Amino acid sequence: MRLRRMCIGVSLAAPFLVCLFGVGQNSFDEHFSLAKQGKLGQREMEFAKLCDVDRASSNVIYERSVDENWTFKRVPSVGSGRDDAEMDYLGNAELWIFKGKPRLISVWFLIMDTANTTNEMFCLDQSGRVITQESLNIYEPVDGSAGGWRHLTIRELPKGDKQRIVTDVFLDITGQRVVKPKLSRDDLDEANASVSPQLAKDLIAKISPRKK
Repeated sequence: MRLRRMCIGVSLAAPFLVCLFGVGQNSFDEHFSLAKQGKLGQREMEFAKLCDVDRASSNVIYERSVDENWTFKRVPSVGSGRDDAEMDYLGNAELWIFKGKPRLISVWFLIMDTANTTNEMFCLDQSGRVITQESLNIYEPVDGSAGGWRHLTIRELPKGDKQRIVTDVFLDITGQRVVKPKLSRDDLDEANASVSPQLAKDLIAKISPRKK
């Protein structure tokens, strides 16, 4: 995917976290169907718990990108899903302002001609620093054939330390853990792609109140 990447190796740690994060709500279409109703999927709910934030008590701000450079702009609502795309690229972002502070960001990237989708979720502390990042990479062949995969990675970013991977698993369509598939080098790179936490800061900067 043409995203800012931070590729990682494959390792398995803290498998108990899969029970919390590796279930349900693992496609953009499912996410969007729920988002229109102001609801969350199981995976989003568990991540919100990890961040200790509540959607009902949050001010949710939306941003969208429709170009291949992923240029996000603030929009008034969750929008129309895939119908918002002007070509083969669509990015949807939700920023949760909880108790006056940006605390959770969820961004979906879709490249529809290649059937690649990525969801990045960032948990921020009170100071605005990203402390946990969850990356879900999805590939579903556009012709409906076999060979798709879903790869979920959760990493902690301790202050002053390198990132720590706490979950690294492949999932089936229901969100249950499966054996790592045999992937080509290109597919493995896609499965391990993630966006820099700097994206969270960039999106927050765009919602800062304008000076009068």
